[in-house]
Amino acid sequence: MPEDLWIPSACNLCYSNCGIKVHRVDGTVVKIEGNTDNPVPAGRICGKGQAGVMLLYDPDRVNYPLKRTNPQKGIGIDPQWQQISWEEAQDLLTEKMGQAMARDPRSIIFNMSAVDAWPFGFVFGLMASFKTPNWCISGAGSHCGNGEHVMAAVLHAAIQTQVDYDLCNYLLVFGCGSGSGAYYNATLSLQKIAEAKSRGMRIVVFDPLLSPSAERADEWVPIKPGTDAYAALAMMNVLINELGLCDAEHIARHTNGPYLIGPDGKYIRDKESKKPLVWDPAIGQARPFDAEGAGEPTLLGSYTVEGVACRPAFQVLKDHVRQYTPEGAEK
Repeated sequence: MPEDLWIPSACNLCYSNCGIKVHRVDGTVVKIEGNTDNPVPAGRICGKGQAGVMLLYDPDRVNYPLKRTNPQKGIGIDPQWQQISWEEAQDLLTEKMGQAMARDPRSIIFNMSAVDAWPFGFVFGLMASFKTPNWCISGAGSHCGNGEHVMAAVLHAAIQTQVDYDLCNYLLVFGCGSGSGAYYNATLSLQKIAEAKSRGMRIVVFDPLLSPSAERADEWVPIKPGTDAYAALAMMNVLINELGLCDAEHIARHTNGPYLIGPDGKYIRDKESKKPLVWDPAIGQARPFDAEGAGEPTLLGSYTVEGVACRPAFQVLKDHVRQYTPEGAEK
């Protein structure tokens, strides 16, 4: 009986892992489409995802382990690849990795390109088990979060963030190409930004180039290359120092904003528990940040704890951003 099936699956050509439907006819994949039952990408899929059929049937695709048999290396030198079994590859890898770990774990280096998301945890765990810090997962070009990953890890201990386009009314874009086939979940972002813009969301793009995102924005700010951070910090200065606009309750309860910072830039810690200290106005002294039954810690001011001058982290931030002015950003 002829086969004609649509099979739900997931694209693994980048770490968005979009939901897809694969059309298979008599054992051969003939088409890939976005899965409308999956919120990512809500029935849409990019050209790269559609080209997954070409990757599957690429005549040069490597489908089995290969071992170099020629010890000589260099341009124009035949590596003399030899096909081996998966079992032999596993045994050889275990042997060589074990020898390297015994010699010096730092001699082990792991590098991979950015594919789907599942290998990330595997790589972290594998390299940790071999006691080496030398691993690298390269970026995915315009789809990569780049600097966003660092901030996401600092703010909420995760590698990724996603804009809540459904509730966003004012979107600031700093050179990442959101809304024009770039950024994480690019296809879904295209749809969400278009829908939000149609209901009135305003988009301001900071970019030295008149990018596709800037072209479609409500306002394009053609800053000089490398001045993104200055512009952002100048806006922060106006918000928290001139206008006093911030969610103080959230900062006090869910961030390190109240943690006391010493002259060396490090936390002032409790001698016994080693926990960061905060200043509690209710008792007029410093206490561990998680002390039970304590009052609300302060975010502002300067204090002295056992002879050491200190300020809450939020006060340090306020003082730091004063140097970034709107007038300076204009230049």
